[in-house]
Amino acid sequence: MNIVSNLHITGKQELLEILQEEDLSPADKLTYFREENKNSLELFCKAFLATDTIYQAFDDGPQKDHSKAETKTAIDPAWIQRKQSEGCGIYFSVNGFTGSRQKQNINKLRALYCDIDLRKEGDTEPVEDRKVQKLQDLLLGSFHRPSAIIETKNGLQCLWQLADTPLEFIESYKNTLERLIYATGGDPGAKDITR
Repeated sequence: MNIVSNLHITGKQELLEILQEEDLSPADKLTYFREENKNSLELFCKAFLATDTIYQAFDDGPQKDHSKAETKTAIDPAWIQRKQSEGCGIYFSVNGFTGSRQKQNINKLRALYCDIDLRKEGDTEPVEDRKVQKLQDLLLGSFHRPSAIIETKNGLQCLWQLADTPLEFIESYKNTLERLIYATGGDPGAKDITR
């Protein structure tokens, strides 16, 4: 199992320099990071989204209205905008599937991932400083730099794109995922291979 080492959507040299700039506030650093992610959307979609990706929408509000939940098997910008206007978060499967999002239907191991929660629901403390610190740790530290980092409401989600990985490596994938989550301070509950 090999990580694609030349794909660094969120690890460009200019971003690394901005993160180290002491005269910039965490808010300014996050603004730059967000702009870089917008500018890299096409590259991200090409690397991580495919015809075997599953998209899901869930109510992100305090009510958690289950009637808003919906699943798609093809990307549809109008659907995404509609669901987001309803207060839903949009999620996509990291790995590829034939049919429903179940272990027996995995057809491609596309990326390793970890969900790093830096603020829990109901926490009123600003999370920006913690996001910038974690970005610095991930992109400037000795750890293998993620291929992509997505900012979430409460933290960051990291992806490490894999080179072609045969399905026989599922057990190795799961073990590596657990070590990766531990090493990055990721959510140990977010390690289901069907994510």
